[in-house]
Amino acid sequence: MPDNQYQMRDFFCSAKTEVPEDEAPAKSKELDKLCQREVEKSIEEYLKAREPKSPEAIEAIKQWEEHQEMISKVDNIKAEEQQAKQ
Repeated sequence: MPDNQYQMRDFFCSAKTEVPEDEAPAKSKELDKLCQREVEKSIEEYLKAREPKSPEAIEAIKQWEEHQEMISKVDNIKAEEQQAKQ
């Protein structure tokens, strides 16, 4: 496929567990983050498996990885703030 064409990819994750009703909101957030991380891993693996053909593609991958790193740092800060409140 030429570099200037796009190909659609679907990434999906699902997780479930049984918990007491009062723990459901917190567990739901945990499972959501778990699924987000799993999808991000799948995307990273997919991108790494594709050999970039142009400097623009290499730069786009670099920017995406930096963005994911920033999201991870923000998530860690939020988790620390949440723990400090408890």
